[in-house]
Amino acid sequence: MVYITIKQPPMYRQMSLEDFLYGDFSGDTLISANITNTRTFCLEKVPDKYLEILSPRYLLSKIAAFNKTYEQLSKKDRLSLYTSFYIPKHGKGMSTLFKSTFDSQHKYIKCDSSKVCKEIAAAIKPLLSEHEMTSHRQIYEAAESKFKSVLNDAGFDISKVDFSAILKSSFRQINAPKYELKEALTNLKGILEEDLGILYHTSAFAYVKKRSTIDSLKRHQANESRWYAKYDFSDFFGSTTLEYAIKICSMVYPMSEIVKLPHGADELKKALELGFLNDGLPQGTPLSPTLTNIIMIPVDHALFNTLRNYEGQRYVYTRYADDILISSKYNFDFKKTENLIIATLNKFGAPFRLNTEKTRYGSSAGSNWNLGLMLNKDNQITVGHENKRKLQAALTNYVLDSKNGTPWDKSEVQVLEGSRNYYRMVEQENIDKIVERVNRKFGVNVAEMIKEDLRAV
Repeated sequence: MVYITIKQPPMYRQMSLEDFLYGDFSGDTLISANITNTRTFCLEKVPDKYLEILSPRYLLSKIAAFNKTYEQLSKKDRLSLYTSFYIPKHGKGMSTLFKSTFDSQHKYIKCDSSKVCKEIAAAIKPLLSEHEMTSHRQIYEAAESKFKSVLNDAGFDISKVDFSAILKSSFRQINAPKYELKEALTNLKGILEEDLGILYHTSAFAYVKKRSTIDSLKRHQANESRWYAKYDFSDFFGSTTLEYAIKICSMVYPMSEIVKLPHGADELKKALELGFLNDGLPQGTPLSPTLTNIIMIPVDHALFNTLRNYEGQRYVYTRYADDILISSKYNFDFKKTENLIIATLNKFGAPFRLNTEKTRYGSSAGSNWNLGLMLNKDNQITVGHENKRKLQAALTNYVLDSKNGTPWDKSEVQVLEGSRNYYRMVEQENIDKIVERVNRKFGVNVAEMIKEDLRAV
């Protein structure tokens, strides 16, 4: 089987006879102008017309030329080509780490929690900062030792503290390629997306231009779904193996035709291998996101098609990186859809596993948070009351500090403006009202203040 994905053109509703006779408009009605939608076909073989559009031999020459250009780079020690650092998961800062640390005790600890938190932050700062991959283990062990020392001094039972588990639950490790490798992987990404023209399945929303978490939720909103099941992969990038990537790429057009040529499979494997680290895809490279969307095409296609009418019920399926969201207008057995996902992964021999502890099911009548946003009982996408309250408080503090002669650092202003812009994408009218409220209260134009601070050197 071979999977061919094409761009889905804007969708129109054809004019009916009644429209022609009694309507007051001309032309077809536009249903969807979303040019990011795609359509995937699963065929026995590639039609001849596709082979005429893209020459497999020409595409192979592009990959072979890439391999020749970066031949010396591929011979270098892979660890020496990366630096490593950690970022907080879900944008919660270090609060998750502190909460996990205190919760691990399951008993009251009499200590100055604020002081302990500050000391923990100082202890793991070297771990969070950028450092050579080759020295990662040494830095990690030093941070763990300091971390447990602080807890021991504060009266914690360190035998119950699993530093690795707490860190993993709170932070995501990013392995960033150094300039030479980053340049190579950026070029390979361009070859896959531009020369080979490989797209993503229409259910994939992460790492795609002009798509976001909001667009993902809009799929479910359009269906007027009321019940939602969220599933999460365990170590999605890290569990992606080169062997599996090659296997799936050989099923995805036009790579499916390249591997049939003499030396085609070897050249493709050599090129893709440059993007792997310890037989997994590192988070932080320009290639990893593109490659995960490509190798998920068969799984996305199977789940999307099956769930359109599964056991007499229509479901909506979307995937944002390692987060799967399935919804329906009606109550459903989320364990059955979970088993369907697992069976589909097994069908393709995928190395991915669901983290069933993170599986969540509920209705929009409750706290229906998905991808950092809420789709509420009125079928509206919102950032939530608490986030809007925090934004107003942050804008107020920003203005007051500026008036008092204690301006914020540029990085803090960037975070504030990032939050305002993102929330505005979700709820433009409500966010604009919050900004206007701050403007009236203090007689300022906070948007202009932010622009001036960001323009400052």
